[in-house]
Amino acid sequence: MRGIGLVIVHELAQGAANKEGIQGITETGAQLFASSILNPRNKDTGTYAGATIPRWVRVTWREDTTPGTRWTTGKVVGDYTVQVLSRIPREAFDLARAGRKRFLVLTFRIRDDGVDFGWMVRLQDGVPFVTLMKGGDL
Repeated sequence: MRGIGLVIVHELAQGAANKEGIQGITETGAQLFASSILNPRNKDTGTYAGATIPRWVRVTWREDTTPGTRWTTGKVVGDYTVQVLSRIPREAFDLARAGRKRFLVLTFRIRDDGVDFGWMVRLQDGVPFVTLMKGGDL
């Protein structure tokens, strides 16, 4: 699934506690996203041109970490594997490729007891953007 503009969002679910040392690692070992500390005010968005859609993403977070080494210290308290590629229909990829200024947005919403996943095909032709198709848990 190459050749699609990809936007990755990771954020806390409403009411979830702050998280430390968050990482989203794909089946190839590539880091899709990471945050030293994630709280309700600092969701992160990354944009990638022509990225490969991961089959799955392993999302982990820790507690009792040390500043500067939050991804390697403390204890892993959240460890969830999120299926991605199999949850997005072929029509969404076709729609994302069908015109300019279209992106596939993958959103990972971190809860205290898991990770919700959602996707959307977005047309970014001004503000606000237009959602063309969406699915998942969100």
